[in-house]
Amino acid sequence: MRIETCFFCSNKIYPGHGMVFVRNDCKVFRFCRSKCRRAFNKKKNPRKIRWTKAYRKTNAKELTVDPSFEFEKRRNVPVKYDRELWNKTIEAVKKITEIKHRRECHFVMERLRKAREHEIHRDIVDVQKNISLIRSPAIGLKERRAKEEAQESALLMDVEDGEGEEEIQYVDARKLEKQLEETAVSSEQLERMGCLKKLALASFVTTALCCGVLLLLWIGLGVEIIPNQIRDPRLLQDRSFDYIIVGAGTAGCVLANRLSENPNITVLLVEAGDTFGAASIIPLISTAMQGTKYDWAFRTTPQKYSSHGLGNNQQLLPRGKGLGGSGQINYMLHFTGIPEDFHRWERLGARDWNWHAIKPYLDKLNRPKDDDQADEHDMSKCNQQLTGEELYEQQLLPRGKGLGGSGQINYMLHFTGIPEDFHRWERLGARDWNWHAIKPYLDKLNRPKDDDQADEHDMSKCNQQLTGEELYETNNPYASILSDSDKHGGSISFCSRKTTSQTAQIFSNSDRLHITEVDTRDSLLAKVFTEAPQELGPEYLFKPARYTIRNGIRWSSYHAYLRPAFRRPNLTILSSSSVAKILFDETNRTKGIMVQEVGGNSLKSVTIGVNREVILSAGALHTPQLLKLSGIGPKLELKRHGIELVHDSPHVGQNYFDHLNLPLFVSINATASVTMDKVLSVDTIKQYLQHGQGVLATTAIAGIGSIRGARYGIILFGMGSVDEQALRHVSNMKQDTFRAFFPSYQNTSQEGFLFLSTCHQPASRGAIFLRDRHIDSEPFFNPNYLKERTDIECMIEAIRLAARTVRTEAFRRIGAHLHWPNLKRCSNFGPPVDGSKEEPSDRFLECILRTSALTGHHPGGTAAIGMHDDAVVDNQLRVNGVKGLRVVDASIFPAPVSGTPNSVVIAVAERGSDVILHGNDE
Repeated sequence: MRIETCFFCSNKIYPGHGMVFVRNDCKVFRFCRSKCRRAFNKKKNPRKIRWTKAYRKTNAKELTVDPSFEFEKRRNVPVKYDRELWNKTIEAVKKITEIKHRRECHFVMERLRKAREHEIHRDIVDVQKNISLIRSPAIGLKERRAKEEAQESALLMDVEDGEGEEEIQYVDARKLEKQLEETAVSSEQLERMGCLKKLALASFVTTALCCGVLLLLWIGLGVEIIPNQIRDPRLLQDRSFDYIIVGAGTAGCVLANRLSENPNITVLLVEAGDTFGAASIIPLISTAMQGTKYDWAFRTTPQKYSSHGLGNNQQLLPRGKGLGGSGQINYMLHFTGIPEDFHRWERLGARDWNWHAIKPYLDKLNRPKDDDQADEHDMSKCNQQLTGEELYEQQLLPRGKGLGGSGQINYMLHFTGIPEDFHRWERLGARDWNWHAIKPYLDKLNRPKDDDQADEHDMSKCNQQLTGEELYETNNPYASILSDSDKHGGSISFCSRKTTSQTAQIFSNSDRLHITEVDTRDSLLAKVFTEAPQELGPEYLFKPARYTIRNGIRWSSYHAYLRPAFRRPNLTILSSSSVAKILFDETNRTKGIMVQEVGGNSLKSVTIGVNREVILSAGALHTPQLLKLSGIGPKLELKRHGIELVHDSPHVGQNYFDHLNLPLFVSINATASVTMDKVLSVDTIKQYLQHGQGVLATTAIAGIGSIRGARYGIILFGMGSVDEQALRHVSNMKQDTFRAFFPSYQNTSQEGFLFLSTCHQPASRGAIFLRDRHIDSEPFFNPNYLKERTDIECMIEAIRLAARTVRTEAFRRIGAHLHWPNLKRCSNFGPPVDGSKEEPSDRFLECILRTSALTGHHPGGTAAIGMHDDAVVDNQLRVNGVKGLRVVDASIFPAPVSGTPNSVVIAVAERGSDVILHGNDE
């Protein structure tokens, strides 16, 4: 006999109960009662009807995850009759039913207890707010009367004391003299003590004032003054620009710089946030920016397959809100991907974005500068050889841009051709590659070095004026792109020269991304981490972490690209304004955008025109929302929200992927990690403010490891003691989950680190759906973490890699000990006994993964490149179905990159700007 489930309300149907409905195609529907069948016939949604189990489970009103349900699934499988098995099953049913009932009661009581606490809190707040309504007026009269009576009684007592006759007392003169001497001595001591107290108080106040002035001065210096910034969109009413960039995030800052290098092109950069505070430049406190006004603070929908140890089964999705975007609140890790990532992109349809196409742009960023001041005064570094991944084939350089800055070009013959060569090209069909088109790029290289050795020691030659053919007109449309070597983050020339035109300096003042690598001589954890592969094997690749940090300051695309472009008159920055939708004409070509103040009334929106293109760089979470609100998306979804359809694009918002990390705490007995005591010490703050060094100048990530060819890896996060309130605030962990993973959370000087196990190529895919038709409404984000079984297997391999690494001799020397979390919901599967060499079971690892794996904050793929017309964008990043609209951000990724995507986004934006300016627009 089977126990069936009601097709509508999900209640159990025991034998002899319920009803059956057989459809014409022989599909059987079972219902527990006629009420369910009537609702089914009316096509009602069981998740929206309060009396169904589906509704109760969806809204966390009923116990849904418990090991007792597994027995019920097994019991529902028909097996061959066996008396002994039958007897044991009956006994087990009774016991498990009792356990299940007890757990359900506990779940209900906990739910009601929380509801009761919320109700009591609301009542208290209500009473405090409206105390004047329930307070008796007589209370005030009684208090006033009692006060008056007390004053009258005090006056009567004073009068009675004064009515008596004064008594004459005789005092001994010697005693009086001695008493006066003692009083004089004590008064001198009191006066001296009072002076000391005043001096101590004055010194304390002076010190506090000096510290406050220094702190305010430091914060004041961190405030950006942007010449072309506008915060009121009404000032741009009915104006038009050549290019409009929506979103000033990591990609938007790069695009704004590159497109505005040409003074003949007008660019508008629109951002919903404003400038970040001065605290955002301190690397270590990046997580402190999450949950503030600088964070969009998104949340996922309640997850079905993961996040069971988080509040309401929801992951937090912090996204930067302001100039610089998420690059201002991330961990600044620099990773440029591996060739297989981009070969995978090519197989998925991104034919023009393979490894050979993107590598020059990645190599452009892949040049660490540990000592910027030394580089400025040591010309010998200009001619050093590039090695390893930084050395790539010269034929990959696109259109003459010195993207790698390779020193090897000094050892090759240099010849730029003659005009007749390029005229011959034009006659043979290369119309766009004649002498006038190619000359600016040749001039970029045409800087002779007569005496290399003299140049190495004479910096004055680097600043000499350009003369003759080297100086071309700045009104040339390509002049602003190529006029100086610094603007592209280092050109093929090795000395930066000063142009004679002040306008040219404005358009060639861009900087580049600065990469800093963790020094194993200064970081014990990084040193130990890189020594572990000597014992594990040559296929293990463990490297120190690399950051985008310059002199102890966060160096995001905002600092490297947008700030140098502030003084350009053709760049306008509109902040504190959100784009409500993109406007199209009758031919589906973009004609402008509709902008409103953040949180403002949509009826007061402003229309801004565009002459060439609108470029979406709002990020993987905002870009699909804006596309759908503009009429580009799945037809049925747009119809449901009453949005006029411009183009039916079913893949907008689909293919949503993200990385997951599982933190495992490892305690050590060496002083090597970041602790709360170190962070809050005066010496740490002083060291950072004076030298830009110390604990605050890093994000505590010491190294990244993987196995050659593997889909998984580990990250060493050197944080020993963790503040419970801060981490729960940024991770949404429940209290019992946090304390299970961090057993020494109360010890603020605990030394240790976290191993973050991750799967580089997750197979699970989610989607983003609109909540309504308003831009200020947060969409539904459902990443479907761990939906695919292969992701569980991949993450388990990463966890076992972390465990093997801890057991190496290098980590044993510092007393490394891995603490497996002791979670109640996973107690049936483990954990291993503390101190034993027993390996945890796969069931235990799967349980802790589904309980508390945290997002890696790397969303992407929601407007991916594809090989067919139904893809969201084509290989030129143009949105299919419309004209004059492109997408340049992480949403175009067809698949994840095997690491942090920030630097890859910058490279994509660099190449995207070239595609926009010089690509084929057919």
